[in-house]
Amino acid sequence: MYSSFKGKDAIYSGLSDGLIVPFALATGMASAGIQHCNIFLWAIIAGLAGSIFMAIAGYFSAKATDNPEAEIKKLQRIFDNIGLHKDYQQKAIDDVRKEYTSLEFNGKSIISPAKNAWVTFISYLTGSFLAGFPYLIFNNTKYALTGSAVITGLLLYAVGYYYNRHNNAHTA
Repeated sequence: MYSSFKGKDAIYSGLSDGLIVPFALATGMASAGIQHCNIFLWAIIAGLAGSIFMAIAGYFSAKATDNPEAEIKKLQRIFDNIGLHKDYQQKAIDDVRKEYTSLEFNGKSIISPAKNAWVTFISYLTGSFLAGFPYLIFNNTKYALTGSAVITGLLLYAVGYYYNRHNNAHTA
């Protein structure tokens, strides 16, 4: 049903976050009476900054799936530092280990960390551009805000729909 591409989650998270953050920034700036061209510029700048940070997070997230035992040891050190009783630590560690082994990829990264970072980066930047695009084409900030709200709303709905389809989630 779906292609063999394993970066769909990176696309979904990057695109949805890339739509929301610049849209919120642009909405605030439009409400403050900032000119449309400046709003577009700041939406792109926010998108670029956000995409860099999301890409870094995506890289380390994918890297963590490559070595679950190292992540479990880090978790155990955290539990030791906060003084969690050994019995509770072991139960939590066993639950985490069980989660790792039950995942589809069985301890191997679904997508390489570098590819995950790039896919997240491009997805976030794309969402930012789409949320800010109406401020580039409309001279009237009110029309641009309306256009941005429509584009952002429709795309967030589409991303949510395909995310749920991809994850076989059933809604009532």
